[in-house]
Amino acid sequence: MLKGKITLINMWGTYCGPCIKEMPFLASLHKKYYEMDLQVVGLLIDIGSPGSINAQKKRTAEGLVEDAGVTYTSILPCAGLADFINSTEYIPYSVFVDQHGHQLGESITGSMSSSAWEKAIKNVIYTYMY
Repeated sequence: MLKGKITLINMWGTYCGPCIKEMPFLASLHKKYYEMDLQVVGLLIDIGSPGSINAQKKRTAEGLVEDAGVTYTSILPCAGLADFINSTEYIPYSVFVDQHGHQLGESITGSMSSSAWEKAIKNVIYTYMY
Protein backbone atom coordinates (compact mmCIF):
# COMPACT_ATOMS: atom_id res chain seq x y z
CA MET A 1 0.00 0.00 0.00
CA LEU A 2 1.27 3.46 -0.86
CA LYS A 3 1.86 6.03 1.86
CA GLY A 4 -0.57 8.25 -0.02
CA LYS A 5 -1.57 9.36 -3.44
CA ILE A 6 1.16 10.23 -5.89
CA THR A 7 0.64 12.72 -8.69
CA LEU A 8 2.75 13.00 -11.81
CA ILE A 9 2.60 16.61 -12.99
CA ASN A 10 3.54 16.90 -16.65
CA MET A 11 4.08 20.44 -17.96
CA TRP A 12 3.45 20.70 -21.69
CA GLY A 13 2.79 23.20 -24.46
CA THR A 14 0.67 23.15 -27.59
CA TYR A 15 3.76 23.93 -29.70
CA CYS A 16 5.83 21.06 -28.25
CA GLY A 17 5.95 18.00 -30.52
CA PRO A 18 7.64 15.74 -27.94
CA CYS A 19 5.02 16.77 -25.36
CA ILE A 20 2.19 15.82 -27.68
CA LYS A 21 3.88 12.57 -28.69
CA GLU A 22 4.10 11.29 -25.11
CA MET A 23 0.54 12.24 -24.10
CA PRO A 24 -0.96 8.88 -25.22
CA PHE A 25 1.70 7.06 -23.15
CA LEU A 26 0.79 9.12 -20.10
CA ALA A 27 -2.93 8.53 -20.69
CA SER A 28 -2.36 4.78 -20.83
CA LEU A 29 -0.22 4.78 -17.70
CA HIS A 30 -2.75 6.96 -15.86
CA LYS A 31 -5.42 4.33 -16.52
CA LYS A 32 -3.10 1.49 -15.55
CA TYR A 33 -1.86 2.95 -12.24
CA TYR A 34 -4.85 4.98 -11.09
CA GLU A 35 -6.07 2.12 -8.88
CA MET A 36 -2.64 2.15 -7.20
CA ASP A 37 -3.22 5.80 -6.16
CA LEU A 38 -1.07 7.31 -8.89
CA GLN A 39 -2.61 9.97 -11.09
CA VAL A 40 -1.34 12.08 -13.96
CA VAL A 41 -2.09 15.79 -14.27
CA GLY A 42 -1.15 17.79 -17.34
CA LEU A 43 -0.20 21.42 -16.75
CA LEU A 44 -0.64 23.43 -19.93
CA ILE A 45 1.80 26.33 -19.92
CA ASP A 46 1.28 28.29 -23.12
CA ILE A 47 -2.30 29.51 -23.46
CA GLY A 48 -2.12 32.55 -21.23
CA SER A 49 -2.57 33.36 -17.59
CA PRO A 50 -5.65 33.52 -15.37
CA GLY A 51 -7.95 36.20 -16.74
CA SER A 52 -6.23 36.38 -20.14
CA ILE A 53 -6.57 32.98 -21.81
CA ASN A 54 -5.85 32.84 -25.54
CA ALA A 55 -9.08 31.28 -26.89
CA GLN A 56 -7.46 29.93 -30.08
CA LYS A 57 -4.64 28.24 -28.17
CA LYS A 58 -7.18 26.82 -25.71
CA ARG A 59 -9.15 25.26 -28.60
CA THR A 60 -5.89 23.88 -30.02
CA ALA A 61 -5.02 22.35 -26.63
CA GLU A 62 -8.48 20.82 -26.28
CA GLY A 63 -8.11 19.22 -29.72
CA LEU A 64 -4.66 17.85 -28.90
CA VAL A 65 -5.91 16.36 -25.64
CA GLU A 66 -8.86 14.74 -27.41
CA ASP A 67 -6.72 13.40 -30.27
CA ALA A 68 -4.25 11.87 -27.81
CA GLY A 69 -7.02 10.07 -25.92
CA VAL A 70 -6.11 11.84 -22.71
CA THR A 71 -8.41 10.97 -19.82
CA TYR A 72 -6.29 12.51 -17.09
CA THR A 73 -6.87 16.05 -15.87
CA SER A 74 -5.24 18.92 -17.73
CA ILE A 75 -5.13 22.23 -15.93
CA LEU A 76 -4.10 25.80 -16.57
CA PRO A 77 -1.56 27.37 -14.24
CA CYS A 78 -2.80 29.72 -11.55
CA ALA A 79 -0.91 32.90 -10.76
CA GLY A 80 1.04 31.18 -7.96
CA LEU A 81 2.66 28.75 -10.40
CA ALA A 82 3.97 31.46 -12.73
CA ASP A 83 7.39 31.78 -11.07
CA PHE A 84 7.92 28.02 -11.06
CA ILE A 85 6.89 27.64 -14.68
CA ASN A 86 9.05 30.55 -15.77
CA SER A 87 12.03 28.92 -14.06
CA THR A 88 11.68 25.76 -16.18
CA GLU A 89 13.90 25.91 -19.20
CA TYR A 90 12.58 22.87 -21.04
CA ILE A 91 9.32 21.10 -21.66
CA PRO A 92 8.03 18.59 -21.27
CA TYR A 93 9.01 18.86 -17.64
CA SER A 94 7.58 16.39 -15.16
CA VAL A 95 7.68 15.89 -11.43
CA PHE A 96 6.15 13.40 -9.01
CA VAL A 97 4.61 14.83 -5.83
CA ASP A 98 2.92 13.29 -2.81
CA GLN A 99 -0.46 14.29 -1.39
CA HIS A 100 1.20 17.15 0.52
CA GLY A 101 2.89 18.59 -2.57
CA HIS A 102 6.38 17.35 -1.67
CA GLN A 103 8.49 16.32 -4.63
CA LEU A 104 9.31 12.63 -4.87
CA GLY A 105 12.56 11.78 -6.62
CA GLU A 106 14.16 13.72 -9.41
CA SER A 107 12.43 15.94 -11.95
CA ILE A 108 12.18 14.59 -15.47
CA THR A 109 13.20 16.93 -18.27
CA GLY A 110 12.26 15.97 -21.81
CA SER A 111 9.94 13.38 -23.25
CA MET A 112 10.23 9.66 -22.64
CA SER A 113 9.04 6.47 -24.27
CA SER A 114 6.23 4.41 -22.80
CA SER A 115 8.70 1.91 -21.36
CA ALA A 116 10.82 4.66 -19.78
CA TRP A 117 7.68 6.17 -18.18
CA GLU A 118 6.68 2.72 -16.94
CA LYS A 119 10.08 2.32 -15.30
CA ALA A 120 9.95 5.80 -13.71
CA ILE A 121 6.46 5.21 -12.33
CA LYS A 122 7.33 1.79 -10.92
CA ASN A 123 10.43 3.26 -9.32
CA VAL A 124 8.39 5.96 -7.55
CA ILE A 125 5.69 3.52 -6.48
CA TYR A 126 8.15 0.99 -5.09
CA THR A 127 10.28 3.66 -3.41
CA TYR A 128 7.32 5.19 -1.60
CA MET A 129 5.53 2.03 -0.44
CA TYR A 130 5.23 1.11 3.23
